[in-house]
Amino acid sequence: MLETERLILRNFKPTDIEDYWEMVQMPNVGPRAGWPAYTEYDKAVERLEKVQCVTPNLFAIVYKPDNKMVGSIELMDCKVDRYSNLDIEAGAKEIGFVLNEKYWGKGIMTEATKAVLEYAFEVLNVENIYIGNARANIASGRVQEKLGFKVVGEVKNYRIWVDGTPTDFIERKMTRVEWLKNK
Repeated sequence: MLETERLILRNFKPTDIEDYWEMVQMPNVGPRAGWPAYTEYDKAVERLEKVQCVTPNLFAIVYKPDNKMVGSIELMDCKVDRYSNLDIEAGAKEIGFVLNEKYWGKGIMTEATKAVLEYAFEVLNVENIYIGNARANIASGRVQEKLGFKVVGEVKNYRIWVDGTPTDFIERKMTRVEWLKNK
């Protein structure tokens, strides 16, 4: 468990399912992260149960003022061959996140990502962390830039955007040295 002033980042609990369902069926949440909005409750429950079992650093984001699970953030192994135009170091990690759109614009994802970065760099001693976004997902890119991630590459026509058009993917990176220098 990680904690910040306004957030608790913890394992998912069975009681999170209603908050999770609310978030994953929103038309602007999943598609911006690369997966379709859920339309079937049972499929959402199944996915949550599956990822809980196989994902050691998947955190539910609980917003303390509402005592509500409002999103998730994951620190995962980064595949070295994920992008043909990037040289990704062995042992690198990647961050992915989603947030209930009712909570956009409150600085929640910046706060959550900062906590995960601190955990990764200072507790796990990770050397390199990647993060990326569809070019059309400007808000996600702003979070990444605000935290100090630097663009290291771009993949053309990587994903289909929520309106059905292809969008480019921007990949960013931060090193442990950069984190320690700028924290």
